[in-house]
Formats: sequence, structure tokens, C-alpha cells
Amino acid sequence: MVCAFAPAGGCHGSSIVGIQQRSSLWRSNDRARFSAGRHSRPTEFFRAARSKRWRRELRAVAEMPGASKTSSRLEAFVKWLAANEVFVSDKATWGRASHPLVVAEQTLIESEPAGRGFLARRDIQAGEVLFQVPFHLCFTKDVAVRRFAALNVPELADEEEFFALATLLLYERGLDESWKKSGRGPGSFWGPYLDILPPVPWEFKGAEPAESLSMDPLDALWLWAEDEMQWLQGSPTLLSARALRSKVEREYAEACERLYRRHPHIFDLEGAFRLERFLWAFGVLFSRAVSLPAENGMLALVPYADLANHSAFCVSFIDARTAAFPYAFRASSKQKRGQWWQRFLAPNSDDAGAVANTDSSHYREDAQREVVAYADRFYDKFEQVYVSYGQKSNAELLLLYGFVSDRNPYNSVEVCVSLSGSEAAGAGLLDRKRSFLLACGRDPDKPECFPLYADRYPLELMQLLRFASLTEQDAAGYSDLEQIDVAQPVNRENEIAAKSALLQACKIALQAYPTSADEDDAALKDKSMAQLLSRKQRLSVRLRRSEKRILERTIAGLEREIQDLRC
Repeated sequence: MVCAFAPAGGCHGSSIVGIQQRSSLWRSNDRARFSAGRHSRPTEFFRAARSKRWRRELRAVAEMPGASKTSSRLEAFVKWLAANEVFVSDKATWGRASHPLVVAEQTLIESEPAGRGFLARRDIQAGEVLFQVPFHLCFTKDVAVRRFAALNVPELADEEEFFALATLLLYERGLDESWKKSGRGPGSFWGPYLDILPPVPWEFKGAEPAESLSMDPLDALWLWAEDEMQWLQGSPTLLSARALRSKVEREYAEACERLYRRHPHIFDLEGAFRLERFLWAFGVLFSRAVSLPAENGMLALVPYADLANHSAFCVSFIDARTAAFPYAFRASSKQKRGQWWQRFLAPNSDDAGAVANTDSSHYREDAQREVVAYADRFYDKFEQVYVSYGQKSNAELLLLYGFVSDRNPYNSVEVCVSLSGSEAAGAGLLDRKRSFLLACGRDPDKPECFPLYADRYPLELMQLLRFASLTEQDAAGYSDLEQIDVAQPVNRENEIAAKSALLQACKIALQAYPTSADEDDAALKDKSMAQLLSRKQRLSVRLRRSEKRILERTIAGLEREIQDLRC
């Protein structure tokens, strides 16, 4: 369901320099150079060099509303983690160092509030484990299938992962809210975790005053109101957001007919399973669920791990492994595992029948696995600790997570081209081109969209443009257009035509924006003006500015290349 911006093939032009792990910053001569100075050790000098920047960031965080408060919800969540075998202690144990992280209620990413995140409780070495979360605490499709099988809803086994996890998330939230309001029902095993999940913007107004300062609503672009999206006029990301919202709403309508209305005693369409809650569940999954490579890409919502913020310059990824330390659940007897099942299904109930016809072997296997992340570099105490969400453009970051990065090396903007815009071929050759594209599984009447980067554009884009720019003379002597190698320049005239078509597409895309990149720069640099903008408006301006800069650089590069070809 997530829109993919990156093509499957290679790229044309130079590639971005790969991000590498930090190597040693101090050689022997560096150590000698500073040994007689103020700082006797390189580490101390390194810390001092960055201390001013960190003090400024920590001061800015400290001045944010609610930053000095730790919400009761967060405290309850941390206690729940500890009670369920997640090691979060600040005390070292035999053979195990103290937990390296602490949860900050407020963090900053490029001077913008970023909600909760991790700070280093102590110095963290490169390669050190940041957190370990046992599998039996995670939301996965396997958990959802067994959960609803116990409720006589076996159809969920045939659903895809996102839908299964969303359904489980909504059901558990409904149980938790019902128990809190009336004291009736079993409640949810994941109650403390559900309490810290961000609400959707239209539910944020109903937050309790004592908790509102520590609750950040989901800011993913696709959940914005239509009037909030107007600041993205001209950006292809606006169309992506509307398309994603429509797709989730269609999924809800189909789910009601396919599953929810068939089990009205389980799925309350007026309560926990109404449309607004369905949008919330997918917003949570799009922004917090992870794919675990070690588990064949299994989708999982991992409590605690999902508090980590993203950095484009980080190479630490969340994944699974065999548990390094034995969990009590793994070593427990069959009776103990059955008791865990009871706690999972009905934590506030004494109904032993809740575990009837259930298989605890799945959870015995899960207790042998855990979700982890490793530090990709050294972190000083109090520094914010990051993981990577992947090589995502600003459009993807804003669409799914609700933030942008001005220093994102993977930023891109979409440009769309189509065969219908080609005037180089006669009717006969145009029909051959259309037939060839249809045989390749492509719609010749539908525009193809490709990402443009600051320093390159995809090889597939140039292949399509060279193909679209073929003339009768270029195709002469070829019985099949497949015989023409468009992976390389066909000839000078064809290459000029292809790049001219791309140049025109970039100019059209740039003209679609109501403002220029320089005007966006001026709006952000003027502090008095920037303060008048809401966070979403600032994010919109930053996104469209970054897209315009890429288009401008591509236009300038293409003009030079075309000029060189004509010389």
C-alpha cells in the first residue's frame, strides 16, 4: 500500500557516495598533536568540539512545552516493558551492561519538534545493542491470526499483513477503551503500549489536559485535512497523498463487506472499527511498523523499538535475531505458557476458557527470537540515537511519517512522461511503439513517473525517452523495435530529442508550483514570517523548495548536455 518512488533498475549518471560507518577519527599523529594541549585524550577533545551544538539542541528541547514532564502513560509503558522481559534497567547486571537508552518526551530533527525519541543514557559504542524486544510482544500477522482464530474468525488468515495488523490493533484498542470506561471486559494485554501511540489529528483535541503536552498526533501527509494540503500545490506528493488516502478508504469499504459485517459481535463499525479509527490504524502502521529481513521481510509493530527517530545518515536498521539472553517465557513449562496465553487473551479476567483450543507453541517459538538494533557509530551521553527507516525521499518521509530533512541525500522528485507526447514518429511507427509497450505490459496511454535526484536520473527514464523519440529513419532496417538498443544512445539526434523531452517535462513540472524556490527560501529565512506558519505549513514549504531545487539542477544539467551534443 505504500507508494514506491524508486524504480527497479539502475541509474543514469554519477551515483551518490555511499554512506559508510564512521572510521577512526584519530591517527597516531593526531593523538600526539593534541596530547600536550588542553585535552589530554582525543575523546575529550572530540566531545568538547561538539558540546556547544549539543547544548544548543538540549536547551531548545528543554524549552519546548512539556519537555520537563514525563507522562504517566510513558512511565506505565516502561513498567510494562520491564514486566514483560524487556531489559530497560539503568543498572548493570552480571554479564550485561546497563540499558543504553532513555526515552525523551520531546526531541528535535533539524529544529522541528519530532515527538518522542531515544537519547543515550551513557556513552554507546559502535556495534552495541541498542534494545532487545522479545517477539511475543510484537504485533505480527501470526499473532493476529491466532488471536482471531480463538474468536472464531479464521478468515483473517487469508488477509494481507497490513490489514491483519490493522484489524488486531483496532480490536485491542477497543478492548482497552471498553475496560477503562466501564471496567468490563478483558482489557488488552498491550494496553500501556496502545496508550502511547499517537492519535490522529481529529482525536487530538479530545486528549486529557494532563497528557496533551506529551501526545503528538500523527502528522503523516496523507492524514492532513484538504485545506492543509493546499500549501503543496504543484507538488506530485499532493497527488500521492490523495491517492493513498483514497486507497485506504476503499480498503475499509471492502473490508466491511468482506469481513467486518459478517462478525458484528467482534467488529463494532460504530465504535472501534469505524472509518476514522481504520485510518488511524493504517497511519500507525505506515509510520511505525518495520519489515524484518531476517524473518523473510515479515511486517511487525514492535513496542519500544518504534520510538526511534530516523536519520538519513544512519545505517542502523531494526531486525530480528535469536535471543541473546533466555526469556523466562521460553524456559517456562507448558502450564506457564498457558498462563501467558490467558494473560494475553484476557489480562483482567479469570475466565480459564479463554485459552481453550489455542496453541502456545507459536509463542514458545517467538520467545526464542527478539527484535534488535545496533549502534552504527559512537554516541556520546545525551546525544539523540537514531535508526534508519531506509533510503527515502522527502516526499516519502512527509507522506508516511510527517517530517522532511533538508540534508536528505536520497531526496528526489517525480517527473512524468508518456508516449503520447512524442511527435517524432509517423502513424505507422507510433502504432508499432504502442504495440511494443503493450507487449511489455505497459499502458502506452498512461504517463510513466520516475524519480529525479539532485545528481542523476534513472536509466529507465532515458530508455523510455529514447524509445519515444525514435523516428522512421532510426527504425529503418529493424523488423522488431526490440532489436534497437535504447540502453545506450541511439544517435546524436535521438539523444538530443530524448533529453529535450525530459527538459520540457522538468520545466512543466517547475511551472506547476505557484511560488519559486527563492520565494520559499525567503519565507523560511525570515524568522518573523516563519513563526507565523504552522508546523505543517513549514514542512510543506521545505518539501516543495527541495523539489524545485532538484528540478532546477536537472534543467541546468540538461541544458549543458544538449548544448554539448549540438556542438
